[in-house]
Amino acid sequence: MPAVLLAALGWLAGVVAGLLSGWAPWTLAPLAAAGAFLLLFHRRQAAVNSHRLLSTVDYRLPTSLAIALTAAAAGIIWGGAALRVRASDCRLRWRDGVRVALVAEPRDLAPRGDAASRARRYDVREPAVCRGPVLVQLPRADTSDAVLVLVGTWRADPSFGDTPLPRRAEWAGKLVATVARPVGARPGLRTRLRVGAERALMRLFGPRRWPLAAALTVSPEAALPVELRQRFARAGLAHILSISGLHVGILAGALIILLRAGRLSPPVARLAGTVLVAGYIWMLGFPAPALRSGGLLALWCWSRARQRPPVPGTILAGTALVVVAADPWTVFEPGPWLSFAGVWGCGSASRWWERVAREARGRGVRRVLRWLTPLVVSAGAVLATSPIQALAFGSVTPVAVAANIAAIPLAAFATPALALALVLAAIPGAMPAAALAASASGLALDGLEQVASLAAALPSATFTVEAPFAWAAVTGALAIWLLHPARGRRPARQLLAHRVVSAALVLLAGLAWWPVLGARSAPDGDGRLALHFLSVGQGDAAAIRTPHGRWIVIDGGPRAPGLDAGARKVVPFLRRHGARRVDVVVASHGDADHLGGIPAVLTLLPAELVLEPGAVDGRPLYAELLADIAKDHARWHPARAGERFAIDGVTIRIWHPDSATIAARWAANENSVVLTVEYGAFRALFGGDAGLPMEALRAGTIGAVTVLKVGHHGSRSASGEAWLEDLKPVVCIIEVGARNTYGHPDPGTVARLRDRGCGVWRTDRDGDVDVSTDGRMVWVRAAARDTVLALGAARP
Repeated sequence: MPAVLLAALGWLAGVVAGLLSGWAPWTLAPLAAAGAFLLLFHRRQAAVNSHRLLSTVDYRLPTSLAIALTAAAAGIIWGGAALRVRASDCRLRWRDGVRVALVAEPRDLAPRGDAASRARRYDVREPAVCRGPVLVQLPRADTSDAVLVLVGTWRADPSFGDTPLPRRAEWAGKLVATVARPVGARPGLRTRLRVGAERALMRLFGPRRWPLAAALTVSPEAALPVELRQRFARAGLAHILSISGLHVGILAGALIILLRAGRLSPPVARLAGTVLVAGYIWMLGFPAPALRSGGLLALWCWSRARQRPPVPGTILAGTALVVVAADPWTVFEPGPWLSFAGVWGCGSASRWWERVAREARGRGVRRVLRWLTPLVVSAGAVLATSPIQALAFGSVTPVAVAANIAAIPLAAFATPALALALVLAAIPGAMPAAALAASASGLALDGLEQVASLAAALPSATFTVEAPFAWAAVTGALAIWLLHPARGRRPARQLLAHRVVSAALVLLAGLAWWPVLGARSAPDGDGRLALHFLSVGQGDAAAIRTPHGRWIVIDGGPRAPGLDAGARKVVPFLRRHGARRVDVVVASHGDADHLGGIPAVLTLLPAELVLEPGAVDGRPLYAELLADIAKDHARWHPARAGERFAIDGVTIRIWHPDSATIAARWAANENSVVLTVEYGAFRALFGGDAGLPMEALRAGTIGAVTVLKVGHHGSRSASGEAWLEDLKPVVCIIEVGARNTYGHPDPGTVARLRDRGCGVWRTDRDGDVDVSTDGRMVWVRAAARDTVLALGAARP
């Protein structure tokens, strides 16, 4: 195995260990270094004492282990240092609701005429311990590139701590600014170049079209419309909308061709192209996929200059070392891994197919096989990235095999044309030529949108994965089996046929046994009402099955970068239990930890009726909800106190809000939809995040309930004494994240529930909580305990 590949594997493992272990790096690193030293010493002694028994030792194994352990020791130290730097970042120390002040400059130009234009990414200058990007909600729309003093309230992201893996400090929350004043300082060169390029694109394409053009050239964080992002994601083309190795590779190829056309020698053209690409990556801010592509280009140019072809895998391993050394946090992000897996899949499939075509008999057959090369390469990339996509996003997009064949040539034309338009726009008097280049690229952009629309509309373009770990294990093994290099002298077509047939047999066997192995006993019996409180982290999501198999969804869990509880948890759960549509969807209110997963539910499963408070809410997520309702032709209804809905003998009764509280513009939490689900003698109350003001208004009107979904994740601002006295709940369920930043649930609230005799279940400790009832008896089941209750009997 090449030394650089061993070093890369050891380095990655060491960085992961350093980032996960906290205090351990400074203990583990010396041990790993000592082990590497001993192995090297053993290798030397074996060479010196060749006449002894040690001469029978394979010298390559100690050397390989020494390289891997030495790299691991360095990676542990590097990861531990990154973790210590992150621990001192003030964005992790700010509690929700504290007042903060920052001096920052914008990263990108915000779009105009959109509610999202008030939310922008800024680079913090002061305080120094907070340097880096932060999301800022501005008091008014601002498209300038001025350095600002920002004063406002810090709002922590409720889903930030709901993962066992450490995350970047910049994702900890956002600043809701009430003051934004320019300080007169000049932004940095990188900001001036980026914002200037985005402003030129806005002049060339207009406010509506420039975000797509910027996404392909200069702005990895361009504020694209949510509907457009979802369309590209369903088509398997999300990588087109962010600066990735594809864009950098396209620009690098165009630059080298242009420099060669200028009569530069090949070595000089490659060197100049590499330098220009390095400057471009610097302007972008060194995103990991672009850095990977730049590293590949540099190593390829170096191998060409030495006239030595690289060993397969060494260039990719070397760039992995560079990327993780530049930014250790990339080891926990799907983007870089998808980028590396895609490149490996493309390269392996290309080498396989090239060998098959070369060994084919007949010119016509070889020509047909070469025409099929794009399809095979695209399939290799999709197969290689499927395990990571399943783990990271809970979905797979098989349509990407065909969509990429049509989209990548369009992107290969649009990206250089956009770059040319930007260069011409910077030259005085060349704006007409820039407009001509922009018009040409506009045709390719329109083509990209059409390809994404057509691919996303195909049946099963994207499907959610019900068992992501099992899917990742199977598809990962298949990718390695099908794509790893062939050895021996057997014809490539025989080897490939053997691998494809054996993989197909394994898949068929898995499909045959999946109904047995994947079977899960559920408390959903005929004639029973089943309520499933899903563990989605710091958020609420519940799926209710009526006695005749119809479904009600109350909230969809949180949505954050890389996490959509609706797509990853709610929809797979519903499909696993046989749901093909949802009769009622209830969005209790507009906060992202409740509403975030609802759009995915509406997109992937047809819905009949959507209930929500109907209050004025200008947040983009709420606008996305309304757009999805209109697109899916679902009935929309603002829930109001006194209304009732009946499904299969199950009654949904609305208790809050009413027209008065909506007109009074209560806070979004206090205007949450409060409802009861009733079946026979059974009653369950869902209250969203409504707290003490709502409880004071409604206490004494609802009456006793069997199950209480505890309000606001068990915070101290809900579940007051009068409320519990009125409800007299028997089962109390708290939907809460394991590592939330709010201190939920409040110990005083939990003690108050238990003092009232209510059995408490928590999704952070008990996982999914299932409640079923036939109207007379109640069964409560979680991972750690089961309980059976007779309605009206003693409490657990």
